[in-house]
Amino acid sequence: MSVSDVSLLHAVVTLADTSPVKYTQLESADLEFNDQLISHIAAGDTHPRFVAKNGSEPGIPIGTQQVAAFLSQCGNMGANVSPADIYYRKVSNLTGRVAHGTTEHIRFRATLARMYLDSISAGNRQEAVASGRIVPVADGTNAVLIRSGSVAITTITPTTAEGFVLGPISYGTSSAAKLQGCDGLDVSLNASQMEFGDESEEAITFAAGDTIAPTVSFTTTDVSVDALRGTPVENFRVHLLRKKDENDTYGDGESQHIRCTITKGVWLVQRIAGRPAARQVTVVASGDDANGFSDAPIAWAVNAAVALE
Repeated sequence: MSVSDVSLLHAVVTLADTSPVKYTQLESADLEFNDQLISHIAAGDTHPRFVAKNGSEPGIPIGTQQVAAFLSQCGNMGANVSPADIYYRKVSNLTGRVAHGTTEHIRFRATLARMYLDSISAGNRQEAVASGRIVPVADGTNAVLIRSGSVAITTITPTTAEGFVLGPISYGTSSAAKLQGCDGLDVSLNASQMEFGDESEEAITFAAGDTIAPTVSFTTTDVSVDALRGTPVENFRVHLLRKKDENDTYGDGESQHIRCTITKGVWLVQRIAGRPAARQVTVVASGDDANGFSDAPIAWAVNAAVALE
């Protein structure tokens, strides 16, 4: 036997037919079918004599450096991104990647799809990555993922414009204090989802966001956080600084960065360890009863200047 078919992940495109958002800076976008099985072993027998596919739970876990695009599209609670496409580029033996305009590439399309953000990680000189999931939903007529093996990819040119690293972390509303020696940032929304199906359909027919419980974890060598342990959060801010192509970093005053703000919650210090001693800090976000349905426990500003207060 010889190898004849090889393909490479090329892009994920959401809102493909209306306002396409093209994710080509991908750490991962592994298409999961998660097929389920019914298997029967007769009483006293040694092996199955009946096997049947019993639906699936397809999904596309996605990790991307296009953090601003992901946040703008999904926010805290996720969004309808129908239709969503995942493309694979064909590679030919003895030559290499097949030309974009050749109709030999592969596309899987979810006619109905929801996408949500799960977490963002970053660090000192460590590039930020947004991680989330695309959930295909059955429309009652078509396959939940429609495969085409003869498409061109001329409209999906590479983009590599986004790159963010960890910037200042601060707290306080007047004379804001900037924490020193911060690293290992993880912003987790801890998002729970509602996903339902009925009548033994092939896939789920309903998907929606349920709840979020945001936390921000990081390490710091700043001993001042010892006094914050167990105290209320006041205007906690994290910045992701945008890198500039063929240069360094955009200036603090330029509206290119990302800012995360938590105004209410509690400080936790989980442990002190390492050489030098570093504090493992978790900021737990919460909403405010006084704001009714209008507030969010964590707020994002995309294309923002650095603002510590």
